[in-house]
Parts: sequence; C-alpha cells; structure tokens
Amino acid sequence: MTDRLEKHDDVIEVFTDYKTGMRTLATATAEMKKLGFEEGVARALLKAMKRDNVIDIRGYSKEVPRLAEGRRRWKERGACGKAASNVETDNK
Repeated sequence: MTDRLEKHDDVIEVFTDYKTGMRTLATATAEMKKLGFEEGVARALLKAMKRDNVIDIRGYSKEVPRLAEGRRRWKERGACGKAASNVETDNK
C-alpha cells in the first residue's frame, strides 16, 4: 500500500472511532493533527459529523472476541426466539 493510502485508512479509523464513541473530540482532533490536519480543520470536520451508529465501514470489527461470539450465537438463534409465522393464532 502506498503511504497516501495508509494515511487515508488512518483517517477513516479516526472518523469511525469518533463516531462510535471510542474517541472524544479532543483525542480525535489530536490524532488528526498527527496525520497532518490543522487543529481547527480537524475539529470542524469531526464536529460536523453526526455520531450515529457506524456499521461495517471498515470491513472488520474491533469488537472483543467473546462479545462477537455472543452476538453471532444470538443472531443464529433468531434474535427474538420464534418467528411470527410460528405463533398460534387460535385463541379458543
């Protein structure tokens, strides 16, 4: 990977970490300064972003393995138990 693309990936990491709440505005701004942004520009970029859920932007997860395993099993189970089609509608 070229140096430019590595920096691009690092900026994406900072954005996603900030959006998911893993970094504060101060720490994200400091990291952006290390990557070559001016402090005011970095702060404005981060403040303009909404801190909504970020799903699958990286292509991998920073989730702890034991939590990822639990989430996988929860999804396999059907998340909510029985599907709506399996519910009896006979109310005798």
